Amino acid sequence: MRKLLKAIVAVAVMAPAALFAEAEPMPLPTDNRLVVFSYDANQTYTVLTLPGMVTDIHLHEEERLLHAAIGDSIQWQTSAAGNHFFVKPIKHEIATSLTLVTDRRAYQISLISSPKGGKWYQRVSWRYPELVMAIQAQQKAKEEAEKKETERLESLKASEPMDPAGLNFNYHVTGDEKIRPSLVMDNGVHTWIRMPETVKELPALFVYEGEKTALVNYSVRGDYIVVQRTADKFLLRVGKREAVIEKEKTRRGGFLSMF
Repeated sequence: MRKLLKAIVAVAVMAPAALFAEAEPMPLPTDNRLVVFSYDANQTYTVLTLPGMVTDIHLHEEERLLHAAIGDSIQWQTSAAGNHFFVKPIKHEIATSLTLVTDRRAYQISLISSPKGGKWYQRVSWRYPELVMAIQAQQKAKEEAEKKETERLESLKASEPMDPAGLNFNYHVTGDEKIRPSLVMDNGVHTWIRMPETVKELPALFVYEGEKTALVNYSVRGDYIVVQRTADKFLLRVGKREAVIEKEKTRRGGFLSMF
């Protein structure tokens, strides 16, 4: 039995990844005795220890330890402080199980005491994928809110009174007559497109980028589609109908210059 236990400990120490591939720890670049696991409630974590050395099992900073259960309380010394749980074996080549229950999670741990000179972890901690995802979702929501606010402010700017002298009406429109705009103009920053009254459905608007097109967001102000940019060439699409709006090189001015 003693030889069998030694064999199990030796295999766990030399090749933990082979036995527990999903629970393989990642050592920190600064010190390979400081390791981090990716948390999974359905995973067991192998923690390597050494007699005379304390291993710090560091839980999440917002967790509160409620209960600790260890299989062998005779040959393993334990203590706790806040979200830290400390373990130390009294001799080499022994193993036991440990379960830590907090107010948020449960940790299933296999404690291994390494042979003399063997590998051990001074600190064990976890990264929590669900927290990472939550932070990313919050960041994405924040960015989207900031984008919407920027678009709102830009729309307000676009709806401010315009100086006719600073407007460019020099556009040429081709394509399906039923969706051709009745007016296109820009002030060098924003573009206004007035659709004919017969078009009841808002069009999809694209901008040409070389030979390709990219969808463009816009807002609606009264009779106008207001685009928060200018472009040399736009594409309007309503169902299967299409119309192309192109900025002419020479500015002639006037409401009818685009036809």
